[in-house]
Amino acid sequence: MNVQPKPAQQPPPGFGRGLDWLRQGSVLLAAQPLRLLLLGLVLQLLAGVSQAGVLGFVFLLVAPAFGAGMLQAMQLVRAGGRPTLASLFVAFAAPASLGRLVLLGALGIGFAIIAMAMVLSGAAVEFDPALLQRLEAGDASAVTELDPALLQGALLGLGFGMLLAGTLAYYAVPLSWFRGLSVGRAIVQGLAGMVRAWRPLLVLGLMLGLLSLPGAILLAFSLLGGVGQSVFLTLPMLLLVVAFQLLLFATQYVSFVDIFGAPESPPQPLDQLVA
Repeated sequence: MNVQPKPAQQPPPGFGRGLDWLRQGSVLLAAQPLRLLLLGLVLQLLAGVSQAGVLGFVFLLVAPAFGAGMLQAMQLVRAGGRPTLASLFVAFAAPASLGRLVLLGALGIGFAIIAMAMVLSGAAVEFDPALLQRLEAGDASAVTELDPALLQGALLGLGFGMLLAGTLAYYAVPLSWFRGLSVGRAIVQGLAGMVRAWRPLLVLGLMLGLLSLPGAILLAFSLLGGVGQSVFLTLPMLLLVVAFQLLLFATQYVSFVDIFGAPESPPQPLDQLVA
């Protein structure tokens, strides 16, 4: 089914809609906080055990599928249901959808690699062959021996690539999962929706950036403090990170519904979910 943003004759959403999305996302999380927190913790655990090597690559490849699972959990909460742990893996039981989501993940990895390669293209010849061999073998200690300027450039390139990939996939994931659109159509229609709703998305992004500051401050204290302090801050920092990630998924879902329409007949309003 061809899914378009709201009719062109309607005025684009204003800046204030971003605050409304943030409020609705918070209400959505408050409806099933413990169940959603469990899903967030499991997702964080999966990300933590898949940080390097082949597992890291596989996790990035299927990350959109996990994102679809979190959005499906938000959809279930909005409909008055109770998400279970199976909600996180629901996309893996739908081969056609999983293929599209994995392709989105592959595109994201490709953008990140291309961006980092562009930054390193002029510096690759400066690598010490022995150091390069250690890096290819997965020796993490070899990273500390890289030129700091080169490492900073690589991180900036990687960050830019991931930002671009995240922008392309932001609405492409729910459009592919909920609407069954092909990857190309999902990306095009997702970007069109973002352009039309750039005002509330800008406000939402600024507000989420402000809300991320407590976690960033805790992380800074953890890095600057001693081992004991780091251990002391681990649990609250983990909970803050997971809560913030859940808020990202919740606001992504409610903004998607507002721009593209609800995946199903609208259930009870979000404000009534906490009643």
